[in-house]
Amino acid sequence: MIRYVITKLLIVIASLVVFYGCSNSTQPDPSESSTSADTVETEDDLPKVETREITDITTNTAESGGKVLEAGSSPITSRGICWSTADTPTTKDSHASASSVKGSGEFTAGLSELIDDTTYYIRAYASNEAGTGYGEERSFTTLPASLPSVSSQKDYAAGAEIAFVAGEVNPPGAYPVTERGICWSKEPDPDITDSKTIEGEGTGKFLTRIEGLEPEAAYYMRAYATNEKGTGYGRQIQLQTIAKGNITYTFHKVSNPSEELQEHYTRIENAFEEAVHYYEHFTSIEKELDVYYNPDVATTDGHINGTIRIGSDPSYQQTGTALHEIMHTVGVGQHWKWDELIDNGVYQGPHANTLLQVMTQDTNAVIQGDALHFWPYGINGAHEDTGEEMLYIIHSLIMQGMKTDGLPSSY
Repeated sequence: MIRYVITKLLIVIASLVVFYGCSNSTQPDPSESSTSADTVETEDDLPKVETREITDITTNTAESGGKVLEAGSSPITSRGICWSTADTPTTKDSHASASSVKGSGEFTAGLSELIDDTTYYIRAYASNEAGTGYGEERSFTTLPASLPSVSSQKDYAAGAEIAFVAGEVNPPGAYPVTERGICWSKEPDPDITDSKTIEGEGTGKFLTRIEGLEPEAAYYMRAYATNEKGTGYGRQIQLQTIAKGNITYTFHKVSNPSEELQEHYTRIENAFEEAVHYYEHFTSIEKELDVYYNPDVATTDGHINGTIRIGSDPSYQQTGTALHEIMHTVGVGQHWKWDELIDNGVYQGPHANTLLQVMTQDTNAVIQGDALHFWPYGINGAHEDTGEEMLYIIHSLIMQGMKTDGLPSSY
């Protein structure tokens, strides 16, 4: 009997253990159930957006936008356009915030730094605290980019070893012009693998100084410009350098000059050495000169017979004055042909006027003059002598043009 009671008791205890053990393992945790329900976000919480058409497509930019149809569960915090070369772009790809927003929810955004001739996929987006919603996907292809558009100016200015050639890079291109200039060769169709002179970057007109040429030689030249796509070229021009001039002078001096007189001599000799250099390198004029220091001369004077007299004013014992007086010895204001070339105060010769236009890059520029002088660049007085190299070069080139126009260097 006792054994039976004990057995029954053990069975009851075992049953209770199993019941409570199973009961504890299957009861839900109220706190976990409540937390899980609070953090679930549905698609209705996200903004609803539509993507608008793509417009204003260029080689590297485009315009698009969208409209927020529904804000979702919280206010909109940002909106814009995202894009990629792969489909289904997100804000983790390239994106741009809206540049303008209307009260109706419409917005626009610009796409930039695109690659030319490339297909892109875009979607409008809008974000709130719950996340980001996207509009439908659209695609477009950027326009193909081209090489820079370049023009070579047909007119040029040439000395014996230096020439000036102009070009123009036409705006705008898809990519910035990183280098521009003139390339040249003795063979046709020069490119940047031949000789070249670099004249900066960007668009617009430019005038290039080309050195190291040979006298009386023919060259082919082209303006060029380089961007990320490659190098574009202007039309080819053929340039002819001139023969070197030959200007000789005898400076008549007294023996054993005083220190003061020697100072005058030194200034005058330095001035004529430089002036002769410019005439020999930028004109083909030949002339023999006789130079005198004469304190009785108020400033200076020159005659077509080759005689030049220099007064005692140091400001007239300079390179510009020497150039000016040499111009008189080769016909300006001294030969009857000069009177034909000046009509109502305007110089009529085409070559000298063209050289002025090339060097100033002013197609309307013309030389003016009177019975004795011309301007600009005539250096008609010490006050016009700036000492600048380009003043002396342009003066000499104009004199070469006048020679070509028929102005004789002697009677």
